[in-house]
Amino acid sequence: MKNNRAFTLIELLVVIAIIAILAAILFPVFAQAKLAAKKTSDLSNIKNNTMGGILYTADTDDMLPFVEWPDFYANAARFMPYIKNRQVFTSSVSTFKIGSYQKKQGGNGYGFYMENPASPCVGALGVSTRGQANFYDDIYPPLDYLWNESLNEGQVSCTGPWWNTSATVNIDGGISMTSGKFTNIAKVAMWSNFPSIGTQWPGGCVDGNCDNGASVGSAYSSFWGANYRGPFSEGSNVGYVDGHAKYNKFRALHPCGRENCTDSAGLRTDYKAWGFNWASPSVQ
Repeated sequence: MKNNRAFTLIELLVVIAIIAILAAILFPVFAQAKLAAKKTSDLSNIKNNTMGGILYTADTDDMLPFVEWPDFYANAARFMPYIKNRQVFTSSVSTFKIGSYQKKQGGNGYGFYMENPASPCVGALGVSTRGQANFYDDIYPPLDYLWNESLNEGQVSCTGPWWNTSATVNIDGGISMTSGKFTNIAKVAMWSNFPSIGTQWPGGCVDGNCDNGASVGSAYSSFWGANYRGPFSEGSNVGYVDGHAKYNKFRALHPCGRENCTDSAGLRTDYKAWGFNWASPSVQ
């Protein structure tokens, strides 16, 4: 006689419990493996766009490009002829197809602050047929990385459109790769994940010295999240002026927990000061 014995309720509950336990153990492992793969992909991209910057300087007598703060997407456009791949300026963890930096400058809900690429203030890169509504994306590639604004030397006057106005403005001149301002080019950051800290504007810190979403003249919470500490396990990838790239923990990049940090003598210690002769001796 055939035995058609079914599972008892207890047996089913035991099986379900075992599956639940295995899922609780394995899902975090899968998530960590996925994040590690994204970090590796991101590191490759940031290294490639850093190499684009180095190739650019080879054609400009070792001069890094001038840049009108904060229009760093102009540098991505300048490096495109050397890279020929828009994807190297995007991060695997970015949630913005337009680019994290474009989101900050043009899609932030506060105002549109992207410079027209035809402006001489960004080097008259070309006339966009896509226009402001599309973030000038036929000229500017989507950008998920932040240019180190310490890579400048002096200022140059520029007359032209600036943040949708006509004015005479100052732009930062490029610094030479062989400048005496560098103490060690292997320490000088060129590109980094953007954002690397939650207080970066808009809605967070607008003068570089605020902490955890406290904004100057504004009560808005941080746009990226008040306690944001980088996209990869509280850290970010950084590309350096000598061409290498590596991962850094948040506290190495921002040792005081704010964007700009100083030592007891008032000299900068955050990653944008690394390798400069004006920085704290601890990071030169």
